[in-house]
Amino acid sequence: MRDLQNSRPINIHRVCHDGRMESMVDQVKAVLYPNSQSKPLARALPLLLSELYLAWLEDPDSCIGLYMSPRYYPLNRYNSLNISQFFIELVVRMTDEGWIGLKKGQQSTIDAWPGRTTRIWAKKKLISLFTSNPISSDDFGLDQNYETVILRNADKTPIEYEDTPETERMRSVLRDYNRLLNQSFIDIPELDEPAIKLANGETLRVSPHQKTVHRIFSNGSWEEHGRFYGAWWHSLPSKWRQRIHINDALTVEYDFSSMLPTLMYAEKGQQLKKDAYSFSLPEGNPFGRSELKLIVLIAINAATEQKAIYAIRDKLQEETNLSFTNEHIRQSIEAFRREHPVIADQICSGVGLKLMKADSDIAEKVIEKFTSQDTPVLSIHDSFIVPWDKDKELITNMEQSFKEVTGVLPFNIASESIEWRKNFEQGLSSPTAIDPHQRHSLLNAGRGIETEGYKNRREKFKNQI
Repeated sequence: MRDLQNSRPINIHRVCHDGRMESMVDQVKAVLYPNSQSKPLARALPLLLSELYLAWLEDPDSCIGLYMSPRYYPLNRYNSLNISQFFIELVVRMTDEGWIGLKKGQQSTIDAWPGRTTRIWAKKKLISLFTSNPISSDDFGLDQNYETVILRNADKTPIEYEDTPETERMRSVLRDYNRLLNQSFIDIPELDEPAIKLANGETLRVSPHQKTVHRIFSNGSWEEHGRFYGAWWHSLPSKWRQRIHINDALTVEYDFSSMLPTLMYAEKGQQLKKDAYSFSLPEGNPFGRSELKLIVLIAINAATEQKAIYAIRDKLQEETNLSFTNEHIRQSIEAFRREHPVIADQICSGVGLKLMKADSDIAEKVIEKFTSQDTPVLSIHDSFIVPWDKDKELITNMEQSFKEVTGVLPFNIASESIEWRKNFEQGLSSPTAIDPHQRHSLLNAGRGIETEGYKNRREKFKNQI
């Protein structure tokens, strides 16, 4: 039985540069739509076959998730290949004719499992066509007019907008950044099969075809949100991020401590000078720093205190085994306000998306600085991953970027991998590590396991470029 969680969303910007794809399109068209000159078919069929072929190449047991509603195929700037709602008819037709498998999606309800989009996959009939027309995964890419600056309304639906010098500038930054990412080998050496099973049961693929980054703005406003998404590392659990290698080099990750409270202080022209998530609570309150951080971040994003309490309660019940009450949550929010009177008025005011715009502007500046030096930096909101010998440069760039956007310096820049790096560098510089063989052993120990799968992917990447 096929694992429907082993799936990725369809990418409607997919193209294939191998002429054999055109041959397959003609063969399928001759069976399903003989003599048709339909333009919607001419656009939809190459996309569908390309996505199914690439998914089959990466993992024969995987699925593609897609929506079967016409509203998801509007002809606008976000649909560079002009894929119309005919795409839905094509999927149904290919299913009926036995080319692809399909499992209908389900809507999310209070009493049911979370919603799931429709899943499709290549069946034996189509796989036979693939095997007789061998195409390398290197020959699949994205349409060059793929839109990377996305403006959504309150319902999270992308909306049209008129380009300005600012949107064109943002798109130019992303174009240069994506070019560098796609020219870089970004992988995890200990993965023989480039896939990770997530806590929710879904499978995350560490794929060279999922390195393109876009930027999303919310509520129809260029002043809200603006964070970067789209690459596989954006969905990677934090425990795996320190295992990433960039161009076969060890990496380190740094982030801004207490980022949103720090930005709130900066908006007041002041600098936060202590850990925002450590403060005194009334006796009997069960929360520690990790719970207080969650409470504060949700409260910053919530429009009202009541909404904050509901959201916090649900999240705490999901993530902890603590026994607590709504009053404990309310006490914690009030304790934070007392500890930080300068920003107390912004708690439970819905200011979160505007703060995210500021942190995304900071991230953009960090990205620009490294891209101009041809050094890949992986941005995960207020966290950044760089090759391990670029850590001091990263700290400098983060501080400069924060000050350029806010006018003040950040509270602190920290890294969970600092202790590992400190021990690693001490080992490399110690007298016992002077011997080249010992130094080589230390480097290999720091690198961790290199699986055969990783070595093969590395070799393939080197041959590709």
